[in-house]
Amino acid sequence: MAALVLFLFVLSGACALAYQVVWVRALGLLVGNSLWAAVAVVAAYMGGMALGSWLAGRWAGRIRQHLRVYAACEALVAVWALATPWVLPVLTRLAAGFGPELFRPWGLPLLGRFALSWLFLGLPTVALGATLPILVGRVGHGLLGGAVARLYAANTLGAVLGTVGAGFFGLPLLGEQGTMAVAATVGLLVATVAWFLERLLPAGPEVMPTHAGRPGWYLLYPFLFGFVALSLELVWTRILLLHLGSRVYAFVLVLAVYLLGLALGSALARFVLPAGRRALAWCQALLAFSLLLQVPILMGFSELLAALGGVFKPQSFLGLELTLALAVAVLLAFPTLCFGASFPLAVEVVPGDRSGGAHTGLVAAANTLGAILGTLLGPLVLVPLLGTQGLLLAFAALAAVLAVTLCSSGPMRMVGSSLLAGVLVAGAVLPRGAVLSGAGVLQEGKVEELEESSEGTVIVRSVQDGRGVWRSLEINGVNVAGTSQELWAIQRLQGHIPLLLHPYPKRVLHIGFGSGGTAWAVAQHSSVQRMVVAEISPAVLRLADRLFRNVNHGVLGDPRVRVVLNDGRNVLLATQERFDVILSDSIHPVFAGNSSLYTREYFQLCRDRLNPGGVVSMWLPLYSLRTDSYLAILRAFWEVFPNTVVWYNPNVLNEFTVVTGSLSPPPVKLRWEALADPGLQPSLWEAGIATPDDLAAMVLLGPEEVARLVANHTPHRDDFPEVEYLSGRLLDREGSWLANLTVLAGFRSTASPFASFPGDWPQAMRRRDQALAAHRAELARRMAAR
Repeated sequence: MAALVLFLFVLSGACALAYQVVWVRALGLLVGNSLWAAVAVVAAYMGGMALGSWLAGRWAGRIRQHLRVYAACEALVAVWALATPWVLPVLTRLAAGFGPELFRPWGLPLLGRFALSWLFLGLPTVALGATLPILVGRVGHGLLGGAVARLYAANTLGAVLGTVGAGFFGLPLLGEQGTMAVAATVGLLVATVAWFLERLLPAGPEVMPTHAGRPGWYLLYPFLFGFVALSLELVWTRILLLHLGSRVYAFVLVLAVYLLGLALGSALARFVLPAGRRALAWCQALLAFSLLLQVPILMGFSELLAALGGVFKPQSFLGLELTLALAVAVLLAFPTLCFGASFPLAVEVVPGDRSGGAHTGLVAAANTLGAILGTLLGPLVLVPLLGTQGLLLAFAALAAVLAVTLCSSGPMRMVGSSLLAGVLVAGAVLPRGAVLSGAGVLQEGKVEELEESSEGTVIVRSVQDGRGVWRSLEINGVNVAGTSQELWAIQRLQGHIPLLLHPYPKRVLHIGFGSGGTAWAVAQHSSVQRMVVAEISPAVLRLADRLFRNVNHGVLGDPRVRVVLNDGRNVLLATQERFDVILSDSIHPVFAGNSSLYTREYFQLCRDRLNPGGVVSMWLPLYSLRTDSYLAILRAFWEVFPNTVVWYNPNVLNEFTVVTGSLSPPPVKLRWEALADPGLQPSLWEAGIATPDDLAAMVLLGPEEVARLVANHTPHRDDFPEVEYLSGRLLDREGSWLANLTVLAGFRSTASPFASFPGDWPQAMRRRDQALAAHRAELARRMAAR
């Protein structure tokens, strides 16, 4: 029967991770996806877990029907999960009152977002945090650390299954509500079985802490273990994104491997429990050594990936993910084994004067509080201050010091001293950023600037290729702007086209600053009185203002420009301001978190913040998107803005479209006379627009063609993030580019969608069609040459 309880706890762990994935995604839409808001959500989640562990510890001695209390906790969480679709609309109305600024006035909006996260997550996370101490009071026998090790390993193994199940199957196939419903159903089944199992599994003798006494300062050990473990998880994720990319599967992969290491480490801890403090000390020494070893591994990580790719030759998405998982396991195996073993060993080593369940709850609470501090200080303070490399070495030194304080024998002092010396030598010899240098993205071109900011690793590279010499601005290895011919032109088009579609644009919301080329184009329109720029990364603003002045001409200094440090969707949700034009910069929907700017619900937010006659514009790439995903986004946009036009620059081979829409009925009205405005002409010429024919040749689909194209497709919705999860599996960038361009070309407009056109429409269409044919032929040639 005890084995059945362990199996139930495996299922509990799987459900808990599925709940967590969906809840964090859902709350990101309410409180924002800025780093500060995300940290607030995670802190609220883990704070509930810590409180649950502490409360369960306080009450453990009074609980007699442990399995039924455990069942009640699981049932409560499952019911809360099923109620999520009804709770979120209420929270959305509350979130809308916080305002778009996170820190004005006095940080109160950020505190409000934390309070909202706690309001939503408090009850279920307290219940989840209580489950481990409660079960220890029932299934424990022998050493207390052994019971904790078995339960912790089982629950964490379930978390691995939940991570993989939700990330690779649940969200891509069932969506958020479907995934939550499946997890809640399993959770209710676990609760039911546990409830009836109470009578079948007799309670054994109370398991007490191995070492009697008050825990006191010993709780600092599990606190620091949690602090280091969570900080390093974030550090590793930051580094590995440069190798694996920023698609959602990179996050799933790293988390799954990390949790698997914890589960195995906890399971192995049972075999060294009798050694007590000595075992825990050697565990910390091994952690310090493994962190030092990570430096050369990371410096050669690209070569490791290439070697594994040469051995396994993955031809499918599954094969690629398994190969990447093996590479990540090489990096994370030893430190995560140490993390996993440290918790049950801490339960064994820390002295206690209460029951086993109470003692476990106290140690778990300390461990989780440390994890919360790691979540807060790691990305917000330590990475910007020390860099990922400095933080790795600092934690290696801390682990060595902890090893010596736990066991001060001669051999351990010698090992600890050697490890500390190794840290000092590495810190003195290694150039700053050496652990990042192994990333392929940093080996292409010349790195001009690299800033490890709290929001991400921001890189400016000088690249020389067939397009000449140009600069690329990247976040976590993903290009967000640049100065190549096609990037320069698309930035100007993103700014000019939506403003030309409005009769007199005064107030503009610009989402995503990039290098600032789009903002500069907007600023050239003399009618604009106010431009709000929503940008999530202060580092992007700093580097763009310093290194891309030739693109943005210092537009951030324009008194009409106001910067809001928040993600664009949350700005739309929380602001009361209305705009004449809302436009977004180059934000690819396939990368983790970005697809929320491409759903029907997002476009409805845009509609609600438009003044009468307003225009909305979005950048929509052709590459790395399944055709179904591209059309799902276009369908979602068209449902909200039926007067939709798709634009494509025929002057240069490029991977982008610009989609504009309004609530006004067709035909499309455009200010053709503005093309002769001397204040606009220089910037328009940079986009390849000198005459009405030049602009007309960029019309790929008019409203009628868009309606026919998307008629049989379902819209992209918040609940079903298929763009991130299904297009995230695409391996063929140019193949998807060609496929999407071919579909759009097959529906290309022939009749003018405009109310009036002062040019030669047939000539403009011939020019566009010739360019489309040439671009498709070039892409086909590239694919044939591979």
